[in-house]
Amino acid sequence: MPVDTERGLVRKITLYSVLPVTALLSQLELGFVASPSDKGSLQTAWETASAEYNKGESARSLASPSDVRAAAKIEPKLLETVMERARKYPPYDSHPTQVCNVRLSKLVTPQLVVNAARAETRAAVKSGMSATEIFKVLTEPAGPQAPITRQAIGLADNGGALQFTSYDEDIRLYHPPQYRNLRANELDSESPSYENVCFAVGGGFPFAAVYRVPVKTGFSRLVAGNGIHRLYSLAAAGYEWCPVVVTDMSTMEFPPQLADLPQQVLLNPSLNPPLVVDFANDRFTIELLYYPVLKTVRFNWNFEQYSTVLRGHRTESGQFTSRMDPANSA
Repeated sequence: MPVDTERGLVRKITLYSVLPVTALLSQLELGFVASPSDKGSLQTAWETASAEYNKGESARSLASPSDVRAAAKIEPKLLETVMERARKYPPYDSHPTQVCNVRLSKLVTPQLVVNAARAETRAAVKSGMSATEIFKVLTEPAGPQAPITRQAIGLADNGGALQFTSYDEDIRLYHPPQYRNLRANELDSESPSYENVCFAVGGGFPFAAVYRVPVKTGFSRLVAGNGIHRLYSLAAAGYEWCPVVVTDMSTMEFPPQLADLPQQVLLNPSLNPPLVVDFANDRFTIELLYYPVLKTVRFNWNFEQYSTVLRGHRTESGQFTSRMDPANSA
């Protein structure tokens, strides 16, 4: 599909063939899709791709132990550094996590859309890369992040609202908050430091990662949890294996919804979830031209502050102990 550069349209490769046609048509109704611009053309494209996709069997996405190998030929220092970084993020900090060499054709994608231009900028993929070079593609930051504009859209005595906007569709607000000791006034080098509540706003985690979930005896599903654009670029370039961070978890721990698909579709061994390599198969994909969008994150807050009376006496350590009213001690 030719890209309309004059209008700045964005080429996206989609796997809406996985879902009912209403999921695709809603993209047009919501105003995101520029071309095809009529329901008839979209429905025809969906019918063709869906018929091809549904010829697939559930077995193609079931990974056996032979589809996951020990990582080899990666610089030990790089491997150690990435693992140290990964274990600072949930769920890699609490679940068994290691770097494994996985078969790309077994990676399930919970995400149904890839931005073709973004895939090119996120991964500088070329033929004949070594295991270390591939691992760097999947774990190192890929170019500068699009700028984020911050705007105060409402301030009051006990609250307010901030709005963050960016042309990077990947930005999000990270929740729950983190706590930091920061200066009350960063311009004053002698300012006292206090506890702060912080909500990060930005792009995704800086490395590709996969969840390995047992779904039947001897088989698991390898679900890509991050780095799908990079993994797609490797698959499109013809790579069969890639070293990636793999985390083991059970079905009960897996989120009920991941990206565009529910847990039932991703983990049910009798169903046929989409694979990362499907983005490179034009029999399954539906290419669309999207209008550019401005991603917006709005953060609203309010607070209360008041005094709480403590009735008691202070001990030598400075703590208060409660004192019961003798009249009510019975």
